[in-house]
Amino acid sequence: MSGASNQTPTAKVVAFKPRDGRRQLLDFLGPGVQLQPEALRSPVVLKGFAYWRRIAAGRQMPARKDFDPLDIPALLPHVMLKDVQREPLDFRYRVVGSTVRLHSSADYTGQCMSQIEHQGPNSIVWRSCSWVAENAAPLLLRPPYAGPQKDFLAVEAAILPLGESAGRTVNKLLVFLDFIRKSGAG
Repeated sequence: MSGASNQTPTAKVVAFKPRDGRRQLLDFLGPGVQLQPEALRSPVVLKGFAYWRRIAAGRQMPARKDFDPLDIPALLPHVMLKDVQREPLDFRYRVVGSTVRLHSSADYTGQCMSQIEHQGPNSIVWRSCSWVAENAAPLLLRPPYAGPQKDFLAVEAAILPLGESAGRTVNKLLVFLDFIRKSGAG
């Protein structure tokens, strides 16, 4: 797969503003956690966000059927795909890439976030997923890392909505996740 990364086009960061033109700072994330596209450092997250924007093709969000894993083979180890369940709201891990599994406390594939102690409704990860699901808008963030690796400082993530073929209902979350080492190398 080493040749696959050479075929991935360089991502161009385009400033993202919500439809109303205002940049909204989410109070539950704390200072410095929410990012604008120009603040992204991770090539993985940059390329993932650029891919999502490309498949959205000017729409508010792409449909699930627009996402083709074969388009981004080099990014797949950093991908999570979550089902959005409603009434009650919950998020089920459908796919967890190998790099994410390696650096997480456990393999969450098949589990709902409500079943995971540190990912319930009061957690930053839950609130972030909930915000994306309810607003049908992307969220870029760099929260502190909480996991088994001692040399990681933070994660950088893009939580991106996927919807039905028509409409505003988010039914999946596509997440690109990278790990930032204390030394600053990703």
